Amino acid sequence: AYDAFNAPRDYKFKTLPKPNFEDGSFTEYDLWKMMLNEPNPDDGTPDGWPWWSQLWVVGSWWRVRNLPNVKLVHYNNLKDDLGGMMKEIAQFLEIEYDINKFDQMVENCGITAMRNKSEPLGPGAESFFKDPKQFFNQGINGRWSDILTDEDTENYRHLARRYLDDDGIYWMETGKLN
Repeated sequence: AYDAFNAPRDYKFKTLPKPNFEDGSFTEYDLWKMMLNEPNPDDGTPDGWPWWSQLWVVGSWWRVRNLPNVKLVHYNNLKDDLGGMMKEIAQFLEIEYDINKFDQMVENCGITAMRNKSEPLGPGAESFFKDPKQFFNQGINGRWSDILTDEDTENYRHLARRYLDDDGIYWMETGKLN
């Protein structure tokens, strides 16, 4: 069973640098560039190391977005109208909810409530984040546009075209459909 679900015992694992976002020795930007430019030997994608190709994941869902059992949900849309999106998702999934408790449900799903949980990411998150609440960062859309250079953005779009058409890239960046 070990061989079926795990890497071979002699597998040469590549060591991930320890993220240290506070002192800048290995930043979110470094991680982003690594994920775009380093192949993932585990699944054969030309990007995504050390975890998986996030572009491939988005592209795989983008290709099936018109199937009746698929609903794409974008963070920007949740941020703009969490309650409205929750209603859309419930309708799509044919889930009934108590309208008298709906406002509380929306509040519980908001970024403030998530940040205020004692373990917002569950046990063990402190091994990656000094403060797991940092995962939720600022909750601001488009922060990348102030960090990435024009060259970075064009490089990412070029790589994204492996998996997405221009409409898919636009949706991924904005949450809007052309």
